[in-house]
Amino acid sequence: MARSVPVWIAAAVIAAAVAAGAMAAGMGTDNTRIDNARQRWHAADDCNRQAFKKFPDYTQEGASKRDAFVQQCLRDRHLPPPESSGQTKASGQ
Repeated sequence: MARSVPVWIAAAVIAAAVAAGAMAAGMGTDNTRIDNARQRWHAADDCNRQAFKKFPDYTQEGASKRDAFVQQCLRDRHLPPPESSGQTKASGQ
């Protein structure tokens, strides 16, 4: 009895389907990671907005109160502290 589809073609189709399914599953993980990063960024941005609403003056005292408020807000939300733009990291030397 003759087969209508060679075995190697059927195996190739099955392998392609498995590979496509694995890629789709991997994309879901990346999208989740992006969504989590977006949520953390939004929460940190919200802390900054609240700080400026609470301490709107542009004095040195207002700036230090805003910084303290933002740090506490980030701690309360279990978020990492912002990276300081004025400092540079050592290059491993």
